[in-house]
Parts: sequence; structure tokens; C-alpha cells
Amino acid sequence: MKKTLIVYYSLEGNTEFLAKKLQEKLGADILKLVPKKDINKDKATKYFWGGKQVFLSNAPELNDYEVNLEEYEVIIFGTPVWAFTYNPAIKSFIEKQNVKDKKIAMFCCHEGGKGKVFNKLEKKLLGNAIIGKIDFKNVLKNKEKSLEKLYEWVEKVEL
Repeated sequence: MKKTLIVYYSLEGNTEFLAKKLQEKLGADILKLVPKKDINKDKATKYFWGGKQVFLSNAPELNDYEVNLEEYEVIIFGTPVWAFTYNPAIKSFIEKQNVKDKKIAMFCCHEGGKGKVFNKLEKKLLGNAIIGKIDFKNVLKNKEKSLEKLYEWVEKVEL
């Protein structure tokens, strides 16, 4: 069996909900990325500060974590869509780790559109085989539909 790691960031719980369901389904290891200084999800300015991080190409410092990518054949990245791309915490992880020669799957959560999340992530992850990608809209408002879509994707991609 392929050893799988799920790496994700979640501000409002959508991405975390799916990441944990994936972990249950696959028996995978999971790593939640937590910036040392995160934005406040309860403030109306979260979109401004999140967008600013993206446009300035910030790569925030992350809380300490332990992971040895040598142990994994498959890595699944989960991210919310911020300013039409992936979250800066994901960027920090990819820049710090040497993600090469892996099978990569990715999912994103959004309220309106996936933007260029997958195109940009694929460019950032050159040297890996992209085996699947999927986006989800309003996950926590449509839990059953989202889970059905997630589990169908898992079977299709053979994770």
C-alpha cells in the first residue's frame, strides 16, 4: 500500500473537514499547517489580509512540525482559494521541503471559483506526477454533497 500524507491549511474549517475525512477514508498521515502569525478568521478584514499575503508572495513562518517526506509516495495538498490561488502556508511548506518525485493530488475549497490554484500549484511542484485535482464549493454548507464528490474522486484517482 502506498504511504500517503495529507498536507493542508484551513482558516474557516472547510479544507480541514475534507482533509480529516480523507484521512479517515485512506488511513493516511495528516499535517495541518499553522502559520506562527495567522490572520483572524472572525474579522471582516480577513479577505484583505489574506489577499495581501498572496499578492506580496508572502511565505509565512510556520509553527514547528515533524515530517519526513522520504516516507511518502503520495502527497495530497488541501488549500482554500485565496485571491485566485493557493494559500501562503502551502507555499511556505513547499519552499521549505524538497517535494520531488512524488505522486501529487490536490484539492481546494472556495466560495466562488478555483481560480488558478491548480495551475500555480503544478508549476510550484515541477518534478512530481500530478495524479488528481478537484475543487469544492461551500463545503460546510453542503457537507453530504461534498463528501460524495470527495469519495468518488478518491476512487477515480485510486488514492
